[in-house]
Amino acid sequence: MAWTAAEGDEEAPRLRTSGTGHRRQVVISIALAALLGAGAWFLIGQAANYSKLEDAVRRANPWWLVAAVLSVSIGYLGYALLYKTLAGVDGGPRPSLPVTLRVTIAVFGASVIATSAGRLGSEYWAMRKMNERPAWAWSRVLGLNTGMWAALAAMAWAGAALMLIGVGRPAPIWLELTWFLLVVVCLPPALFLSSPAHERWQQDAGGKVRRTFAAALRGLVLLRDVAKERRLLAAGATGSLLLWGSDLLAVWLALRAFGVDIGYGQLVIGYATGYASTMLPLPAGGAGGVDAASTYALTLVGVPLGPALLATLVQRVCTYWMPLGVALVGARSVRRLPDDLAHVPGAVGRG
Repeated sequence: MAWTAAEGDEEAPRLRTSGTGHRRQVVISIALAALLGAGAWFLIGQAANYSKLEDAVRRANPWWLVAAVLSVSIGYLGYALLYKTLAGVDGGPRPSLPVTLRVTIAVFGASVIATSAGRLGSEYWAMRKMNERPAWAWSRVLGLNTGMWAALAAMAWAGAALMLIGVGRPAPIWLELTWFLLVVVCLPPALFLSSPAHERWQQDAGGKVRRTFAAALRGLVLLRDVAKERRLLAAGATGSLLLWGSDLLAVWLALRAFGVDIGYGQLVIGYATGYASTMLPLPAGGAGGVDAASTYALTLVGVPLGPALLATLVQRVCTYWMPLGVALVGARSVRRLPDDLAHVPGAVGRG
């Protein structure tokens, strides 16, 4: 999937799923991802000792691996619930769950091919196709991603708190304190800046940096509005639990398959630390770089390098290569999305 400026709206990405140029771009992206990923696995595999890895693979319990693969599919539903919630709050468009699931397929595929920028672009594209104003489309996208990261940070905060009081095997104290203090430090400014008393800072005016800051603040306001309404809060919380819970479960099941059992604190701190690398603008969806970061993050919480490498391989196949396959298989459905999104209820824009 590629993103180009749409006619009449230089800010709005447009989904392009056909054409020789697009197919060439997809092939190059996949080839680059495979090359970078293989390079990372080769280098880390040498450090982990190939003979030990081979022995671990032979002794692995295949049923744990099957369960890990199946668990990841739950994340699609979780993301769709989150997207649907942030799209509809405060008078926004109200896509149905089936339509939002198709948006999810496009988003996950774009994040693989074009890194996190492709993910943000595809989320924004869908909002604009539902006739949301550019400024508010960006606010909803930023609110969605802020909410996702906030949910993961809250889960990591809970894990760090447990480890700090002695529950489970400890990680390096600097790592525990980083995740524990992150929420403590970030939450008060977020609540302060998004309060009604600072509504003037949320106005879409001024230069690009000023407008981006305002869009981010409006995203925080949207999250506060979600928290105020019980139905929306339940949908958002459920989506967050399904999205991150499916990934955490996949990593835990993969580790069990290779003979390693860790507690909640170790699991969530190790996963969150590795996942933080996806924020970097790495090529090919972070193939190679994210793989290495996720592997060594698990070793920080006590997982041996060999099982950490194998578990990360399973998790990355489930969350990186499988979404790409689903997106390619569902390309025909994605091409019909613009017309379907244009008829979403409530798609009347904002004043």
